[in-house]
Amino acid sequence: MDTRSGFTLSSKAKAFSLIEVVLALGVISVALVGILGLFPVAMGAARESQQETQAAFIARTIYNDLLSAPPRQTFIALSSAPLSKGGGSTTLPVDLASPSTHYIAYTPDGLPDGQISQGTFENGRPQGGFLVTVRTSPSTEAGQESISRLEILVEAPGTLPVRRRESYPFVTLVNNGRVPPAP
Repeated sequence: MDTRSGFTLSSKAKAFSLIEVVLALGVISVALVGILGLFPVAMGAARESQQETQAAFIARTIYNDLLSAPPRQTFIALSSAPLSKGGGSTTLPVDLASPSTHYIAYTPDGLPDGQISQGTFENGRPQGGFLVTVRTSPSTEAGQESISRLEILVEAPGTLPVRRRESYPFVTLVNNGRVPPAP
């Protein structure tokens, strides 16, 4: 017993052995690798969630554009630039009473970037963003001539060909302005 320091030393010192320290570090490193492995999964889920939210915003914007005017005078805005910056009334007329398909590009921020061709839609474009298909299909059933099916298909990322993009479909029925014939 060492009386100078006031501590009692036993013949066997209490400490961790090198094997215990190595095993503890091994367990901690396995746990950290597992936790770090979740980051890419979480980042992918966050990116997908952001794309879904932006797709819903784009579809809602198009839907609002189409419903903001009388059914036979509807349009989709193709530019988000204010009049002072050279933007203006760049619109795409859409007749809800006739079958039609339109292809539109949107920036990664969800702003309209103009009409595109079917080929550009299918193959992608270097600017990326979102590529949108707007289809109108009027009803052919008797008594329902004033109803059209409006399908808005938002796809991302726009740099990839159509088979490799995520697709977000939005479908609704709208009044197309046609008056059904009298019975």
